[in-house]
Amino acid sequence: MSAWLCPPEHIAEIVKHSGPVKGRNPHSGDRYDLDRHDLAELLAMENVRSLQYRYPESWEDFFFPEKGSSKFKIKAYIEACKRASVGFPTLSKKDAIGLSHSYEYQACEREDFYSSNAYFVNSMIREDLYRSVVFPNDDRMLWDYPYDDEKEVLTK
Repeated sequence: MSAWLCPPEHIAEIVKHSGPVKGRNPHSGDRYDLDRHDLAELLAMENVRSLQYRYPESWEDFFFPEKGSSKFKIKAYIEACKRASVGFPTLSKKDAIGLSHSYEYQACEREDFYSSNAYFVNSMIREDLYRSVVFPNDDRMLWDYPYDDEKEVLTK
């Protein structure tokens, strides 16, 4: 697989469609209570970790500005993601779902990604977006198959 650094606007659009996030990582049990800036940092850092793992010799080539220390590049990227996450969404919920899938692909290179807070938070955001698109008026989704009571469901 390959990976690239999601632009700050990409991370920010996911954050803007979510807002603050509270929850618990079902794998580790860690609790999180993230405001928009914390969420932008969490997602951005996981994308960076993925690049560092996938491209250990050249991960810094994905960053602008090209000059500066590794710490400076990461800090500048995270700050850009935080700044971009302020305000209202500019893309549709459907587009944000696509960005969420793309983010997961870019951030998944580390072996521990699927147990990370970033994975669970991004998945939760995407699931909430799916529900809001499929059931826009808070309609309830079908939970049990609607059998016709007059027909026998199982044959003997």
